[in-house]
Amino acid sequence: MLFSLSLIFSLAGCETSSISNSSTLISRDDNDSSSESFTTSIDLDELDELKINQNTIDTNFGRYETGNSGNEYTNQYKTINDYRFSYYLAVNSYDGFIDLLPFIKSKEDGTISGSFLNYDSITNIHHIDISYKNDTSSNEDGIKIFYGRNYPLTKSFSYPCVSSFEEISIELGFANYFRIEAVDTNLTIKSINIFYKDEGSQPIEKIGINDNNYRISPIVYEDELVSGESSIEIPTKIEEKNGKYVVLSSKTLTYYEQDDVINGKYSVEEASVIDPFDVISYRIAFGEYPVNYGTNIPSYFGKYGRRISQRYTRTDGYVNAVPGIVDAPLFNELGYYELDIALNGDNNYGKDRGTGRVVFFYAGINEEGYKNDIYAVYTDDHYATFQEYLGYGFSDKFDAQTTRTGKCWSKAITLQK
Repeated sequence: MLFSLSLIFSLAGCETSSISNSSTLISRDDNDSSSESFTTSIDLDELDELKINQNTIDTNFGRYETGNSGNEYTNQYKTINDYRFSYYLAVNSYDGFIDLLPFIKSKEDGTISGSFLNYDSITNIHHIDISYKNDTSSNEDGIKIFYGRNYPLTKSFSYPCVSSFEEISIELGFANYFRIEAVDTNLTIKSINIFYKDEGSQPIEKIGINDNNYRISPIVYEDELVSGESSIEIPTKIEEKNGKYVVLSSKTLTYYEQDDVINGKYSVEEASVIDPFDVISYRIAFGEYPVNYGTNIPSYFGKYGRRISQRYTRTDGYVNAVPGIVDAPLFNELGYYELDIALNGDNNYGKDRGTGRVVFFYAGINEEGYKNDIYAVYTDDHYATFQEYLGYGFSDKFDAQTTRTGKCWSKAITLQK
Protein backbone atom coordinates (compact mmCIF):
# COMPACT_ATOMS: atom_id res chain seq x y z
CA MET A 1 0.00 0.00 0.00
CA LEU A 2 1.28 3.52 -0.76
CA PHE A 3 0.41 6.36 1.57
CA SER A 4 0.83 9.67 -0.28
CA LEU A 5 0.89 13.13 1.18
CA SER A 6 0.14 16.21 -0.89
CA LEU A 7 -0.27 19.39 1.07
CA ILE A 8 0.13 23.07 1.52
CA PHE A 9 1.62 23.79 4.91
CA SER A 10 3.45 26.43 6.90
CA LEU A 11 7.20 26.11 7.35
CA ALA A 12 8.61 28.41 10.03
CA GLY A 13 5.82 30.88 9.48
CA CYS A 14 5.92 30.95 5.64
CA GLU A 15 3.86 29.05 3.09
CA THR A 16 5.24 26.28 0.88
CA SER A 17 3.31 24.42 -1.77
CA SER A 18 3.83 21.35 -3.91
CA ILE A 19 3.14 21.63 -7.62
CA SER A 20 2.92 18.83 -10.16
CA ASN A 21 5.99 19.67 -12.24
CA SER A 22 7.82 22.34 -10.24
CA SER A 23 7.91 23.64 -6.70
CA THR A 24 8.76 27.01 -5.22
CA LEU A 25 9.75 27.50 -1.60
CA ILE A 26 9.65 30.82 0.19
CA SER A 27 10.89 30.25 3.70
CA ARG A 28 13.01 31.33 6.64
CA ASP A 29 15.63 29.44 8.58
CA ASP A 30 13.82 27.05 10.97
CA ASN A 31 15.85 28.34 13.90
CA ASP A 32 15.77 32.08 13.18
CA SER A 33 12.50 33.81 12.40
CA SER A 34 14.41 37.04 11.79
CA SER A 35 16.53 35.66 8.94
CA GLU A 36 15.95 36.84 5.40
CA SER A 37 13.48 34.96 3.20
CA PHE A 38 14.77 33.00 0.25
CA THR A 39 13.15 31.38 -2.77
CA THR A 40 13.96 28.02 -4.30
CA SER A 41 12.42 26.93 -7.59
CA ILE A 42 12.88 23.31 -8.62
CA ASP A 43 11.67 21.28 -11.58
CA LEU A 44 10.49 18.01 -10.03
CA ASP A 45 11.52 16.12 -13.17
CA GLU A 46 15.12 17.13 -12.49
CA LEU A 47 15.32 15.96 -8.86
CA ASP A 48 18.22 13.76 -7.83
CA GLU A 49 17.40 10.42 -6.18
CA LEU A 50 19.34 8.66 -3.45
CA LYS A 51 18.38 5.04 -2.75
CA ILE A 52 19.07 3.35 0.58
CA ASN A 53 18.41 -0.38 0.79
CA GLN A 54 20.15 -3.71 1.33
CA ASN A 55 21.96 -3.37 -2.00
CA THR A 56 23.30 0.14 -1.50
CA ILE A 57 24.31 0.32 2.17
CA ASP A 58 26.46 -1.73 4.54
CA THR A 59 23.85 -3.55 6.65
CA ASN A 60 26.19 -4.62 9.46
CA PHE A 61 25.24 -2.28 12.30
CA GLY A 62 27.01 -4.11 15.11
CA ARG A 63 26.89 -7.12 17.39
CA TYR A 64 25.01 -5.72 20.38
CA GLU A 65 21.39 -6.87 20.59
CA THR A 66 20.65 -3.95 22.91
CA GLY A 67 21.51 -1.48 20.15
CA ASN A 68 24.50 -0.02 18.31
CA SER A 69 25.46 3.56 17.58
CA GLY A 70 27.34 5.24 14.74
CA ASN A 71 28.09 8.96 14.62
CA GLU A 72 30.88 11.54 14.57
CA TYR A 73 32.20 10.31 17.92
CA THR A 74 32.34 6.61 17.06
CA ASN A 75 33.40 7.42 13.49
CA GLN A 76 31.20 4.57 12.31
CA TYR A 77 28.98 6.10 9.67
CA LYS A 78 27.17 4.44 6.81
CA THR A 79 28.12 6.23 3.60
CA ILE A 80 26.33 6.40 0.26
CA ASN A 81 27.49 8.73 -2.54
CA ASP A 82 29.67 10.61 -0.04
CA TYR A 83 26.68 11.27 2.25
CA ARG A 84 27.22 10.02 5.81
CA PHE A 85 24.33 8.59 7.81
CA SER A 86 24.25 8.16 11.58
CA TYR A 87 22.30 5.63 13.62
CA TYR A 88 21.37 5.03 17.25
CA LEU A 89 19.95 1.91 18.96
CA ALA A 90 20.15 0.06 15.67
CA VAL A 91 20.50 -3.70 15.17
CA ASN A 92 20.99 -5.93 12.15
CA SER A 93 17.84 -6.74 10.19
CA TYR A 94 16.72 -9.97 8.55
CA ASP A 95 14.33 -8.53 5.96
CA GLY A 96 15.19 -4.84 5.85
CA PHE A 97 18.42 -2.90 5.82
CA ILE A 98 18.09 -1.77 9.46
CA ASP A 99 16.05 -2.44 12.60
CA LEU A 100 15.54 0.38 15.10
CA LEU A 101 14.74 -0.40 18.72
CA PRO A 102 11.71 1.27 20.28
CA PHE A 103 11.12 3.67 23.12
CA ILE A 104 11.16 1.55 26.28
CA LYS A 105 9.25 2.67 29.34
CA SER A 106 10.39 0.73 32.38
CA LYS A 107 9.14 1.80 35.81
CA GLU A 108 8.54 5.34 34.52
CA ASP A 109 12.16 5.52 33.35
CA GLY A 110 12.14 5.79 29.59
CA THR A 111 14.76 5.60 26.87
CA ILE A 112 14.77 7.52 23.64
CA SER A 113 14.07 5.64 20.43
CA GLY A 114 16.36 4.16 17.84
CA SER A 115 16.99 6.48 14.92
CA PHE A 116 18.51 6.75 11.45
CA LEU A 117 19.46 10.17 10.05
CA ASN A 118 21.63 12.01 7.57
CA TYR A 119 24.71 13.59 9.13
CA ASP A 120 25.71 15.47 6.00
CA SER A 121 23.09 17.82 4.63
CA ILE A 122 21.12 16.59 1.62
CA THR A 123 20.01 19.86 0.15
CA ASN A 124 16.43 20.59 -0.82
CA ILE A 125 14.75 17.27 0.00
CA HIS A 126 11.41 17.57 -1.75
CA HIS A 127 10.02 14.23 -0.68
CA ILE A 128 11.09 10.92 0.80
CA ASP A 129 9.65 7.42 0.27
CA ILE A 130 10.02 4.93 3.11
CA SER A 131 9.13 1.24 3.15
CA TYR A 132 8.71 0.05 6.74
CA LYS A 133 7.00 -2.41 9.05
CA ASN A 134 6.68 -3.05 12.79
CA ASP A 135 6.44 -6.07 15.07
CA THR A 136 2.71 -5.52 15.33
CA SER A 137 -0.14 -3.64 13.71
CA SER A 138 -2.22 -1.19 15.71
CA ASN A 139 -3.52 2.33 15.73
CA GLU A 140 -0.47 3.39 17.72
CA ASP A 141 2.37 5.24 16.02
CA GLY A 142 4.92 2.91 14.44
CA ILE A 143 7.29 5.40 12.79
CA LYS A 144 8.10 9.08 13.23
CA ILE A 145 9.96 11.30 10.79
CA PHE A 146 11.54 14.57 11.93
CA TYR A 147 12.80 17.07 9.37
CA GLY A 148 13.98 20.64 8.84
CA ARG A 149 16.48 22.86 7.09
CA ASN A 150 18.67 23.04 10.21
CA TYR A 151 18.93 21.47 13.66
CA PRO A 152 17.12 20.99 15.94
CA LEU A 153 14.51 19.22 13.83
CA THR A 154 11.19 20.39 15.25
CA LYS A 155 8.72 19.35 12.53
CA SER A 156 7.52 15.78 12.24
CA PHE A 157 5.08 13.26 10.77
CA SER A 158 3.89 10.02 12.39
CA TYR A 159 2.38 6.91 10.82
CA PRO A 160 0.69 3.87 12.42
CA CYS A 161 2.13 0.43 13.17
CA VAL A 162 1.89 -2.05 10.29
CA SER A 163 2.84 -5.73 10.42
CA SER A 164 3.88 -6.06 6.76
CA PHE A 165 5.91 -3.70 4.61
CA GLU A 166 4.07 -0.60 3.44
CA GLU A 167 5.40 2.48 1.73
CA ILE A 168 4.80 6.08 2.70
CA SER A 169 5.67 9.14 0.64
CA ILE A 170 6.19 12.37 2.53
CA GLU A 171 6.80 15.88 1.24
CA LEU A 172 9.40 17.63 3.39
CA GLY A 173 9.27 21.19 2.05
CA PHE A 174 12.87 21.22 0.80
CA ALA A 175 14.44 20.16 4.09
CA ASN A 176 18.16 19.48 4.40
CA TYR A 177 17.96 16.96 7.24
CA PHE A 178 15.68 14.16 8.37
CA ARG A 179 15.64 11.68 11.24
CA ILE A 180 13.57 8.49 11.25
CA GLU A 181 12.68 7.09 14.68
CA ALA A 182 11.04 4.02 16.12
CA VAL A 183 8.21 4.67 18.57
CA ASP A 184 6.84 1.94 20.87
CA THR A 185 7.69 -1.17 18.86
CA ASN A 186 10.55 -2.43 16.71
CA LEU A 187 10.83 -0.63 13.40
CA THR A 188 12.20 -2.40 10.32
CA ILE A 189 13.10 -0.20 7.36
CA LYS A 190 13.35 -1.92 3.99
CA SER A 191 14.20 1.09 1.85
CA ILE A 192 14.45 4.88 1.82
CA ASN A 193 14.33 6.85 -1.44
CA ILE A 194 15.26 10.51 -1.12
CA PHE A 195 14.31 13.01 -3.85
CA TYR A 196 16.32 16.22 -3.63
CA LYS A 197 18.14 18.92 -5.57
CA ASP A 198 21.86 18.72 -4.86
CA GLU A 199 23.47 22.08 -4.08
CA GLY A 200 26.48 20.74 -2.18
CA SER A 201 26.69 19.14 1.24
CA GLN A 202 28.14 19.94 4.63
CA PRO A 203 28.07 18.33 8.09
CA ILE A 204 25.55 19.40 10.69
CA GLU A 205 26.57 22.75 12.14
CA LYS A 206 26.27 22.25 15.87
CA ILE A 207 26.00 24.96 18.50
CA GLY A 208 28.38 24.92 21.48
CA ILE A 209 26.45 24.46 24.74
CA ASN A 210 28.88 26.41 26.91
CA ASP A 211 29.50 29.42 24.69
CA ASN A 212 29.41 32.36 27.11
CA ASN A 213 28.56 29.97 29.95
CA TYR A 214 30.32 29.72 33.29
CA ARG A 215 31.65 26.89 35.42
CA ILE A 216 33.41 26.80 38.78
CA SER A 217 35.96 24.34 40.09
CA PRO A 218 34.08 21.76 42.17
CA ILE A 219 34.00 22.33 45.94
CA VAL A 220 36.25 19.96 47.93
CA TYR A 221 36.07 19.20 51.68
CA GLU A 222 39.56 19.60 53.14
CA ASP A 223 39.19 18.67 56.84
CA GLU A 224 39.10 15.24 58.48
CA LEU A 225 35.95 13.32 57.61
CA VAL A 226 33.61 12.48 60.49
CA SER A 227 30.50 10.43 59.72
CA GLY A 228 27.28 12.37 60.26
CA GLU A 229 29.15 15.55 61.18
CA SER A 230 31.29 16.63 58.23
CA SER A 231 29.20 18.90 56.02
CA ILE A 232 29.86 21.19 53.09
CA GLU A 233 27.95 23.91 51.25
CA ILE A 234 27.60 23.34 47.50
CA PRO A 235 26.59 26.34 45.34
CA THR A 236 23.35 25.92 43.40
CA LYS A 237 23.19 29.41 41.92
CA ILE A 238 25.98 31.88 41.22
CA GLU A 239 26.47 35.32 39.74
CA GLU A 240 29.49 36.56 37.81
CA LYS A 241 31.08 39.80 39.00
CA ASN A 242 34.32 41.14 37.58
CA GLY A 243 35.53 37.72 36.46
CA LYS A 244 34.74 36.02 39.77
CA TYR A 245 31.64 34.34 41.13
CA VAL A 246 29.36 35.17 44.03
CA VAL A 247 27.20 32.41 45.56
CA LEU A 248 23.52 33.31 45.56
CA SER A 249 22.21 30.00 46.94
CA SER A 250 23.63 26.68 48.11
CA LYS A 251 22.73 23.31 49.62
CA THR A 252 24.29 21.28 52.41
CA LEU A 253 25.70 17.78 51.91
CA THR A 254 26.74 15.62 54.87
CA TYR A 255 29.23 12.77 54.86
CA TYR A 256 28.18 9.32 56.16
CA GLU A 257 29.94 6.01 56.52
CA GLN A 258 28.15 2.86 55.44
CA ASP A 259 28.73 0.96 58.69
CA ASP A 260 27.04 3.72 60.71
CA VAL A 261 23.95 3.33 58.55
CA ILE A 262 23.87 -0.47 58.64
CA ASN A 263 24.35 -0.39 62.43
CA GLY A 264 21.39 1.95 62.79
CA LYS A 265 23.17 5.12 63.87
CA TYR A 266 21.76 6.94 60.84
CA SER A 267 18.78 6.01 58.71
CA VAL A 268 19.08 4.81 55.12
CA GLU A 269 16.86 7.62 53.95
CA GLU A 270 18.85 10.45 55.53
CA ALA A 271 22.25 9.08 54.49
CA SER A 272 21.41 8.08 50.89
CA VAL A 273 22.10 10.39 47.96
CA ILE A 274 20.01 9.95 44.82
CA ASP A 275 19.82 13.28 42.96
CA PRO A 276 22.38 13.40 40.09
CA PHE A 277 23.72 16.83 41.08
CA ASP A 278 24.09 15.69 44.70
CA VAL A 279 25.76 12.41 43.70
CA ILE A 280 28.43 14.22 41.68
CA SER A 281 28.92 16.94 44.27
CA TYR A 282 29.19 14.42 47.12
CA ARG A 283 31.79 12.23 45.38
CA ILE A 284 33.98 15.16 44.42
CA ALA A 285 33.63 16.97 47.76
CA PHE A 286 34.28 14.02 50.07
CA GLY A 287 36.36 11.77 47.84
CA GLU A 288 33.99 8.85 48.56
CA TYR A 289 30.84 7.53 46.95
CA PRO A 290 27.56 7.96 48.85
CA VAL A 291 26.82 5.06 51.20
CA ASN A 292 24.00 3.76 49.01
CA TYR A 293 26.34 3.19 46.03
CA GLY A 294 28.55 0.20 45.36
CA THR A 295 29.45 -2.62 43.01
CA ASN A 296 27.70 -4.96 45.46
CA ILE A 297 25.49 -2.75 47.58
CA PRO A 298 23.95 -4.46 50.64
CA SER A 299 20.24 -5.30 50.35
CA TYR A 300 19.82 -3.31 53.56
CA PHE A 301 19.59 -0.16 51.41
CA GLY A 302 16.52 -1.44 49.55
CA LYS A 303 15.13 0.97 46.98
CA TYR A 304 17.95 3.43 47.72
CA GLY A 305 20.66 1.04 46.55
CA ARG A 306 22.49 2.15 43.42
CA ARG A 307 25.05 0.48 41.21
CA ILE A 308 28.60 1.54 40.29
CA SER A 309 29.89 0.07 37.04
CA GLN A 310 33.51 -1.00 36.61
CA ARG A 311 36.37 1.22 35.57
CA TYR A 312 36.44 1.81 31.82
CA THR A 313 39.30 3.03 29.66
CA ARG A 314 37.65 2.78 26.23
CA THR A 315 38.67 5.49 23.80
CA ASP A 316 35.74 5.03 21.39
CA GLY A 317 32.10 6.03 21.71
CA TYR A 318 30.73 8.72 23.97
CA VAL A 319 34.10 9.66 25.53
CA ASN A 320 34.78 11.56 22.30
CA ALA A 321 31.74 13.77 22.78
CA VAL A 322 33.94 15.94 25.02
CA PRO A 323 37.33 16.90 23.53
CA GLY A 324 40.20 16.44 25.92
CA ILE A 325 38.91 13.40 27.82
CA VAL A 326 41.09 10.76 26.19
CA ASP A 327 43.99 13.22 25.94
CA ALA A 328 44.15 13.72 29.71
CA PRO A 329 47.59 12.46 30.88
CA LEU A 330 46.20 9.93 33.38
CA PHE A 331 43.17 8.79 31.38
CA ASN A 332 44.37 5.21 30.87
CA GLU A 333 45.38 4.89 34.51
CA LEU A 334 42.31 6.42 36.18
CA GLY A 335 39.62 5.70 33.58
CA TYR A 336 35.96 6.50 34.11
CA TYR A 337 33.06 5.09 36.11
CA GLU A 338 29.31 5.00 35.50
CA LEU A 339 26.87 5.39 38.40
CA ASP A 340 23.17 4.63 38.15
CA ILE A 341 20.58 7.32 38.64
CA ALA A 342 17.12 5.81 39.17
CA LEU A 343 14.94 8.43 37.54
CA ASN A 344 11.78 6.95 39.06
CA GLY A 345 13.34 6.61 42.51
CA ASP A 346 13.44 2.80 42.48
CA ASN A 347 16.47 0.54 42.33
CA ASN A 348 16.96 -2.21 39.77
CA TYR A 349 20.19 -4.07 39.03
CA GLY A 350 18.92 -5.73 35.85
CA LYS A 351 19.58 -4.77 32.24
CA ASP A 352 16.32 -2.81 32.25
CA ARG A 353 17.33 -0.80 35.29
CA GLY A 354 16.77 2.50 33.54
CA THR A 355 18.57 5.14 31.55
CA GLY A 356 19.88 7.63 34.11
CA ARG A 357 23.64 7.74 34.74
CA VAL A 358 26.38 10.02 35.96
CA VAL A 359 29.86 9.45 34.56
CA PHE A 360 33.06 10.44 36.36
CA PHE A 361 36.25 10.99 34.37
CA TYR A 362 38.84 11.01 37.12
CA ALA A 363 41.72 12.27 34.98
CA GLY A 364 39.70 15.34 34.08
CA ILE A 365 39.89 16.81 30.60
CA ASN A 366 42.85 18.35 28.88
CA GLU A 367 41.30 21.80 28.41
CA GLU A 368 42.24 25.21 29.78
CA GLY A 369 40.46 25.93 33.05
CA TYR A 370 39.45 22.30 33.60
CA LYS A 371 42.79 20.73 34.42
CA ASN A 372 43.14 18.95 37.77
CA ASP A 373 39.36 18.90 38.27
CA ILE A 374 37.40 15.65 38.15
CA TYR A 375 35.10 15.93 35.13
CA ALA A 376 31.52 14.63 35.31
CA VAL A 377 28.46 14.49 33.09
CA TYR A 378 24.84 13.43 33.57
CA THR A 379 22.65 11.56 31.09
CA ASP A 380 18.95 10.80 31.47
CA ASP A 381 18.70 8.94 28.14
CA HIS A 382 21.42 6.29 28.37
CA TYR A 383 24.29 8.26 26.83
CA ALA A 384 22.34 9.66 23.89
CA THR A 385 22.94 13.14 25.31
CA PHE A 386 25.06 14.59 28.11
CA GLN A 387 24.85 17.53 30.48
CA GLU A 388 28.11 18.87 31.90
CA TYR A 389 28.45 19.31 35.67
CA LEU A 390 29.37 22.98 36.15
CA GLY A 391 29.92 22.96 39.90
CA TYR A 392 26.62 24.69 40.67
CA GLY A 393 24.30 22.97 38.19
CA PHE A 394 24.31 21.40 34.74
CA SER A 395 24.77 22.70 31.21
CA ASP A 396 22.19 22.29 28.48
CA LYS A 397 22.05 18.90 26.80
CA PHE A 398 24.51 18.18 24.02
CA ASP A 399 24.85 15.23 21.64
CA ALA A 400 26.78 12.19 22.87
CA GLN A 401 25.92 8.88 21.17
CA THR A 402 23.42 10.32 18.72
CA THR A 403 22.44 13.55 17.00
CA ARG A 404 19.27 14.96 18.52
CA THR A 405 19.94 18.38 19.98
CA GLY A 406 22.13 19.84 17.25
CA LYS A 407 24.42 21.01 20.07
CA CYS A 408 27.96 19.98 20.92
CA TRP A 409 30.30 20.43 23.87
CA SER A 410 32.22 23.65 24.11
CA LYS A 411 34.48 25.05 26.80
CA ALA A 412 32.91 27.07 29.59
CA ILE A 413 34.59 30.03 31.24
CA THR A 414 36.00 28.97 34.62
CA LEU A 415 35.35 31.48 37.39
CA GLN A 416 37.25 31.78 40.64
CA LYS A 417 35.63 32.84 43.90
